[in-house]
Amino acid sequence: MEFIKFFLVVAIALVLAKSVTSSNPKSLLDYQREYTGNFSHPKIINGKPADEKEFPYFVGIIEFNPFLIFARCGGAIIHPKWVLTSGFCVEDSQIADSVVFLLEMGSIVSGAPRVEYILTSSSVFLHPGFDSDTMDNDIALLSLPSSVPNDEYVRPVALAAEDTSKESLVGQFITIAGFGATSDDGTLPEILQEGNTAQIPIISDIACEISSNGYQLPTSPIFCSRGNSGRSAPAMCIGDSGAPATVMMNGVPTLVGIGSAILGSGCGNSPQIYTYIPEFCPWIDEIIANN
Repeated sequence: MEFIKFFLVVAIALVLAKSVTSSNPKSLLDYQREYTGNFSHPKIINGKPADEKEFPYFVGIIEFNPFLIFARCGGAIIHPKWVLTSGFCVEDSQIADSVVFLLEMGSIVSGAPRVEYILTSSSVFLHPGFDSDTMDNDIALLSLPSSVPNDEYVRPVALAAEDTSKESLVGQFITIAGFGATSDDGTLPEILQEGNTAQIPIISDIACEISSNGYQLPTSPIFCSRGNSGRSAPAMCIGDSGAPATVMMNGVPTLVGIGSAILGSGCGNSPQIYTYIPEFCPWIDEIIANN
């Protein structure tokens, strides 16, 4: 699967597009590169502005690399010194040591964080099974040089337990947060957006496959949520790779997924794919324990 990329020349963005038809799912970062160019402050489709302190675990991730591609992603603080995100968001770190990631935390306003970190490739732990064509194992960890404050503005989110049954989550509603686009090519505000729990149900793998628009599902652990299908329900879009998806468990927002891909040609009308976190808990525990 070839990706559409944008380049910066003499401080202006020049678009050099090359696209192909593919049966593989399209990553949310691909949409960002394709439709918004280098500079984007997008939002969740049909979302609403988040309240201050509503998502203390949310991380805005901005990548700067020698290929002159500027990319935005999301992530979640899962440990005082670790952030979880999409593998697609950090794969450039595997081919260039000069890639730099800016992490913004503690604020709903892009570019105005209460806490920020600058990380290099050495802080990136990409899942060894990640495949950018199929979007299998779309998960990565970022190691922080110091612990987050763990206060009302910045603190880790609870992780769903390894033994959480995916079937038990079907029909439950997720909450998503991110700086992903309001439409495929829409206006791009700078305030963190949320999609609330009353409108985004998790659907079964069979339902996801039936409505997959001919795209092949990843073989690694994922779950799907229902796309808009013309309604006003929130959905992920451009810039939402790695964005956290939570459900309420015992009254606590609990991380069950991170934004990965879209099964279709547009954000609002297609099933949304999330990496299913519980089945990656052994890998997450191993990386944290050994680093």
